Formats: sequence, structure tokens, C-alpha cells
Amino acid sequence: ALEDRPARSLVTVWTYGQVSINFQYMQNSPPFDDETRRLELLRRLNGILAVALPQTVITRFPTIPLAALKDKSTLKQFLEILDWVVQEIQAT
Repeated sequence: ALEDRPARSLVTVWTYGQVSINFQYMQNSPPFDDETRRLELLRRLNGILAVALPQTVITRFPTIPLAALKDKSTLKQFLEILDWVVQEIQAT
């Protein structure tokens, strides 16, 4: 059950204008302990204009400048990706 799992943050928003994608935490919790799921998340993030993270980041804490999410359309895409992550976690 979800309530039995340890709490993990998906992202961290920093006051210096960056948002971290917490892949390192994700790799220890289902369903993102599966590398293919983290690669799918990376693919979705890289589908956002101005985001180009290399595949090597799926075990780390890569950052995206908040300025890259300034456009309403881009921010909407980013939030939809986070919604997808939450749905994936709830489905396991």
C-alpha cells in the first residue's frame, strides 16, 4: 500500500532558480526502481522545449532552470509529467 512506502520527493525547487528531478531517490522506490520507467520519465522531460538531459542523469539529481518553465505551455507540460509520475506510483 502507498501508506507503507517511505516518503520520497519527486522534485525539489531551489530558491536559486533551479528545479531538481530526484531520479536518485526514485531508483529506490517502485515503480521507478525499474530503469525503463526512469528512462520514460527522462524521455518525457526531454520532450519539453529547452530541456535536454543526458541519459546518465537517471541515477542523479539533475536540475532544470526554472526559467525553462516560464512559458505557460512548457509549465503545463512539466506539471502533466509530474501528474503522470504520481499516477504511475499510485498504480503500483
